[in-house]
Amino acid sequence: MDYNRVLLMLLVSTLLLVSCNKKDKKYKAFITTADSLYSNKEYEEAKTYFLKAEEVKPEIEYSSIKITKIDSILVALKLETKYQVAVTIADELFFNQSYDEAMIAYQSATQIIPGDPYVNKRMKDIEFLISQAEQITNNQYHVIIGSFSIKANAVKLHEKLLSEGCDSYIIPRFEGRFHAVTCASHSDVHSAFNYLGKAKNRYHKDSWVLKHAF
Repeated sequence: MDYNRVLLMLLVSTLLLVSCNKKDKKYKAFITTADSLYSNKEYEEAKTYFLKAEEVKPEIEYSSIKITKIDSILVALKLETKYQVAVTIADELFFNQSYDEAMIAYQSATQIIPGDPYVNKRMKDIEFLISQAEQITNNQYHVIIGSFSIKANAVKLHEKLLSEGCDSYIIPRFEGRFHAVTCASHSDVHSAFNYLGKAKNRYHKDSWVLKHAF
């Protein structure tokens, strides 16, 4: 064999080996970075590095499998974000006692992600509250067990009472600066005061009766 030809073959082999080593190192660096980002749930950035790794070694399926998983995760996250926005809007309407609008908003949320027990319960609460609307209109005497300047505290107590089956409402007072929470409502003052003793024993010793027409 010609000496120069042997040298040429050796040179080509060396260059190929060096090239492969560089390729391997580059691929490994991309994959290491991508896996780390993926573990930290930085999916968009992880996808970028998996794509780079795939360009270096398209014959290895690992990158493409990860990219497919990331695409699915990103779709799910977008849906979850959209869902949470819808539920937040619905909750705000519910807390403001705009029950018809809240029901529509919760129904919109179920079209994004169905079957959430929280939303299902909220819709049942609204159905109950709407069914009681006509009755509460005629009931002007309300047993109040708490009044709060911070609405979130009123809402928390209101929700607890609803879960216990009470006909609870939040009545804004003093131009909305306070929020009174009812545990029962009556059409006449005598019935309200008769129930007041039970409320004091069960809920708060300083409960009182408030006359308020919705």
